[in-house]
Amino acid sequence: MPASNAIGSAALASGLVVMWSSGFVGAELGTRHAPVNSLLMWRFTVAAALLGAAWLALRRRRLPARAVAEQALIGVLSQGWYVGPIVWAVGLGMPSGTCALIAALQPLAAGALAGRLLGERVTARQW
Repeated sequence: MPASNAIGSAALASGLVVMWSSGFVGAELGTRHAPVNSLLMWRFTVAAALLGAAWLALRRRRLPARAVAEQALIGVLSQGWYVGPIVWAVGLGMPSGTCALIAALQPLAAGALAGRLLGERVTARQW
């Protein structure tokens, strides 16, 4: 891999970590000044605008309907069943750090449930 690609990948990965982690702090600060539903509405409005801009930029590419449906489901699950409850919990008074720690357990929960729900075997290396 050329050095410029490695630097670009590291910058993108670092940006993701900063943006993702700042969401917990943003929930804490935002719920101090606005109702939870208003905060989430604005968050989803901005996300929809960014998604719309990305779609306009990439609309020349043909995507299979199944791929679009899968990505839509992932978006609903990640925003509606992950971000929403975290912001609501912070709005009810749970510290954002506690929410972050609980959310960090998500991969362990997925691994624990993969065998029972999906019939997949989780190897020792994956744990």
